[in-house]
Amino acid sequence: MESFKKKAFIVTDYVEGELIKDMIKEEYITLMSKNKDMAIIDEIREEKPDIIIYDYSIKEIDSEDFLIILKGDEKTQKIPIVLLYSEGTNRSKDREYIASYIKRPIDKENLKRAIHNASNIPAEKKGEKRILIVDDDIIYREEIRKVMENIGYEVDEAKTGLDAINIINKKLPDLIVLDVILPDIDGFKILNRLKEDISTKHVPVILLSSIEKAEEKAKGIILGAADFITKPFSAIEFSARIEMLLERTEEEYSASPTTRLPGNISIEKAIMRRIAKKLFFAACYCDLDNFKAYNDTYGFSKGDIIIRLTAQIIMEAMKKLGNNDDFLGHIGGDDFILITTPDKVDQISKKIIDTFDRIIPFYYAKEARKIGYIESLDRQGRQNRFPIMTISIVVVSNVNREIRHIGEVSDISAELKKYAKMQTGSKVVKDRRR
Repeated sequence: MESFKKKAFIVTDYVEGELIKDMIKEEYITLMSKNKDMAIIDEIREEKPDIIIYDYSIKEIDSEDFLIILKGDEKTQKIPIVLLYSEGTNRSKDREYIASYIKRPIDKENLKRAIHNASNIPAEKKGEKRILIVDDDIIYREEIRKVMENIGYEVDEAKTGLDAINIINKKLPDLIVLDVILPDIDGFKILNRLKEDISTKHVPVILLSSIEKAEEKAKGIILGAADFITKPFSAIEFSARIEMLLERTEEEYSASPTTRLPGNISIEKAIMRRIAKKLFFAACYCDLDNFKAYNDTYGFSKGDIIIRLTAQIIMEAMKKLGNNDDFLGHIGGDDFILITTPDKVDQISKKIIDTFDRIIPFYYAKEARKIGYIESLDRQGRQNRFPIMTISIVVVSNVNREIRHIGEVSDISAELKKYAKMQTGSKVVKDRRR
């Protein structure tokens, strides 16, 4: 019966959409929108399809924004997405959002296979931390798996360096155990790549090797490895060292389990290191305006989604426009800090504000988007109108004045935040005093 069929929402042009509908009509009720803009998101929320078949090449839709919103919304984040693409399409950018792919020209069997693969991805276990084991030796992988599962980790495995990179791009693990000697890519090269990438540099990496040379261990530590364990090892020793590392990591990255970004201890170290080395830096404090009203209206779970979204927006701006050694930390709540060089501030800030202002309205109900505000209680308990959220960025730099201690950075930022709160809309406020 038609009512028992699953629903597929197709986002592509009319001709290709009709072709896809015909190919899957036996298994799916197919839905297509007349809209070819971001209004499609509201239709997907209302229809709650079982799968989305999405054309990457629709010019009227910003694919990055579209996928971020879908995967950041409780109503749509679990819907698998099959990506339609053509030869030459860069598929790596949004890989974490895509369940499977179908390459043009489309044929019925490949389309059905892609939909089947997307629909049968196991649901992620909430609350469990993830470890990635990268080793071509199945015996060691099994031994480490047992240890990590015993202390509550969900385990992914990779036999090669390339497999590891693909897994990391798809879902960032909380810990990586990496063998130095792999059949394709040298483990040190993978480590170096991870530590040079803003989005992965904070993930602790334990190196494994059967080589006992001190030079090898020193090389790993210099590149940023959290530990170096020589094969063969005992399960008891391995478990103890893992527990110690996790405890140490938890202290440093304790700001928020929501974002898993470095917390206040790491933030202080990042600033003090730059002060001690007499480097020019810009500490950019990012704070959301009207977040409390949003949280009160839509609930804590949606508030957490906004926090994760903000972290992602800042991270992407830093990755695209910043330096390899830039830093992003989560102070707590809706407060973040990014540390970059003064010459990068304008570009990064503009990217953050443009992306945030473009995406954030879609996390409000349609009526709120239409009128531009929500009604909620203010801090005095009075009913009030609160505009759509904006983001304020205050910038403290040592270009025009010497900064000797982290306390000075905090004091200056507090003054600038007061001034920023007096202005409306998203904005950048810089310290220009000498």
